[in-house]
Amino acid sequence: AVRERTEQLERLAHADPLTGVFNRRGFERAFAKSRSRAGRTGHQAGLLLVDLDNLKPLNDRHGHQSGDEAIAELARRMTTLLRDRDICARWGGDEFILLLDNVDRDEVSAISTAIVAAAAEQPVILDSGASVFVSTSIGATLLEPDDTLAEAASRADEALYVAKRNGRNGFAVSPPEELPLRRRSNG
Repeated sequence: AVRERTEQLERLAHADPLTGVFNRRGFERAFAKSRSRAGRTGHQAGLLLVDLDNLKPLNDRHGHQSGDEAIAELARRMTTLLRDRDICARWGGDEFILLLDNVDRDEVSAISTAIVAAAAEQPVILDSGASVFVSTSIGATLLEPDDTLAEAASRADEALYVAKRNGRNGFAVSPPEELPLRRRSNG
């Protein structure tokens, strides 16, 4: 009973209560474990920063509860696209961080494209009954063998700003000269 309670408390300490995915603390722990495993297997990993576009106008128009509903729905849509070995966490506010195991640049692009599409294709139906469309911007990078979380997140963050400067509802991969920005049209 003590062990079960300890495990339950540990899960609670590492989960985001709104979305059910990891919180920052849980992600940092999972990242360290994953990097240790990657060192043994030689698998390349990808890191994505996913930002819900224009949350403030949604909150201003429909209230903060509606923003929370959109954040939770984005988490649900993303996690349905991920494989069991991938990790998703709420990084803060309306931003998520994903660690994709055993991927190359094409797979990072494919998953980013799928997330952008999943966010924008169907409206989020709010508890109030209102229907709102959301979009995401994503910054991605492939991890180098000796990368720290801070180093990889910094490169992904730079790519995220590129995606936002290019009109949002899209993604960019760092370094940009190796893979150009790809956008999904709003049609």
